[in-house]
Amino acid sequence: MNYNIKLCLLIFLIFAQTAYSKEVLLVISYHKDFPWVIDFEKGFFEIIPEEKTDKVYLNSKHGSSYEITQNIFKAEEIIKKENPQILVCLDDNALEFVCKKYFNTDKKIVFAGINRDKSYYKLEKVNNVTGVFEHIYFEQTFEIIQEAFPTAKKILLLSDKSISSLSALEKCPKTYKSMQITIKNIEFFTDWQKEIKEAQDNYDILIILTCAKIKDNKGNYLHNTDVLKWTLRNNKLPEITLLSWMVKNGALMGVTISGYNHGIEAGVIVKKLLKGFPISKIPYIKYTKAELTVNLKRAKELNIQLPIGILMFANTIN
Repeated sequence: MNYNIKLCLLIFLIFAQTAYSKEVLLVISYHKDFPWVIDFEKGFFEIIPEEKTDKVYLNSKHGSSYEITQNIFKAEEIIKKENPQILVCLDDNALEFVCKKYFNTDKKIVFAGINRDKSYYKLEKVNNVTGVFEHIYFEQTFEIIQEAFPTAKKILLLSDKSISSLSALEKCPKTYKSMQITIKNIEFFTDWQKEIKEAQDNYDILIILTCAKIKDNKGNYLHNTDVLKWTLRNNKLPEITLLSWMVKNGALMGVTISGYNHGIEAGVIVKKLLKGFPISKIPYIKYTKAELTVNLKRAKELNIQLPIGILMFANTIN
């Protein structure tokens, strides 16, 4: 009798572990309500059921060093205890501080939103990694600016000082045809406000890469949507953005990438892996779909009439 009870208990424990263990761990560099993360999860969970996935947010944009370290430990504990077969890392910090430790192991690693190139991570020497690189469409952005605003010569590009922003900006030219591009990386909101106000008389176009890591005068991080809202209230230059969520939240236009498309691409890769497809047979994705997006309401506010050729091919937001 005791033997039967023990056997039943053992079967129950095995079943419970199988039922509740997650096959996929999603390690996310940023915080849960970051628009890029929200869009990524929306796309990813259209392909992969959320109940198959565990999640850890490193909060590397807004968290203290202690909090980020604790979140890294949390991810490692889940990997140790739950033993997920697939690690999905969103953006560079997740790959750098968590998933890179499992290179050339039995784990399957899928990345998305990575700004650094293959050589930085020495991926040519790694046999268990694939994923989606984040490609910012700088050249296409400048082509659209030239078409929409042919007299524009002086461009101001503002961004925060996050590692991902600095990595992306390494690929941005300082000149493009007749345009001069001034790049400024901002840490504090007071400096951001100053740059926006001074830009009104000194530049023709404002480009915003990202504003997710901007601090107030007490050193607290502001929500990126609040920074964008202030910018839109105080800026009268045409705003060009490089991330789709900003156009959705009121900026004029952009040749944008979206977290949603990265989520779809990563989800498709994970689905193949769950079906047993060898990771070595899945190539890296260098370019995700670029979307020309125009906010018609903002165009009206700025009294801008965009060329019909742009509007015909753009996704429009009213």
